[in-house]
Amino acid sequence: SNYSDFEMDLGEIDFNKNEVETKNNEIDVSLLRNINVLLVEDNDLNMEIASYILEENGINVTKAMNGEEAIKAFEESKVNYFDIILMDVMMPVLDGCEATKRIRKLNRKDAKNVPIFAMTANAFAEDVEATKEAGMNEHITKPIDNKELLSKMCKYLRKKNVNFDLKKWFVEQIKITTCHFLNGKEKSNYKRKEVILCKKFFTNKYFKNKFIF
Repeated sequence: SNYSDFEMDLGEIDFNKNEVETKNNEIDVSLLRNINVLLVEDNDLNMEIASYILEENGINVTKAMNGEEAIKAFEESKVNYFDIILMDVMMPVLDGCEATKRIRKLNRKDAKNVPIFAMTANAFAEDVEATKEAGMNEHITKPIDNKELLSKMCKYLRKKNVNFDLKKWFVEQIKITTCHFLNGKEKSNYKRKEVILCKKFFTNKYFKNKFIF
């Protein structure tokens, strides 16, 4: 057989760490540089303020003035082009909740997974529930708190990056049939089409039980 066994020590990797701030309580904005954000806002002043916050942190901004423009911009973009969508809720032509529902139903693989944040002055429990039911991931209250917005964006980008890096590593190791995880004391058998992860990975919210290649 061309397959072999190997051992890997995961002791120095903290898979439960999910902080996006430094020891000085400052957000690590390096995660945000050169990402692509679709900003949907019908108010010119709010658009200018939000754009300034994003662009000051090295973020590429695509603007849409209502829900219909947002859907069109998303449909015309390459798959996985947008890292996050910031969606105003109360807009003419098509509101944010309806636009989000339509985006989630699009026939493309990033439609269901792209993080969508509601941006609204409405902060009652029923408002939060409405945006959640529409398919939004976060609820940002206006006026925008810069730190809250950037921190939540970093959280989703960190999750995306960690999952991508781990999957890339497993792809590189796909020919290995057996792996002993020294810390987890678990044995994971590699198959040609799927990798069953050890218990240590199961307990972390960033990972699913298995990756399908």
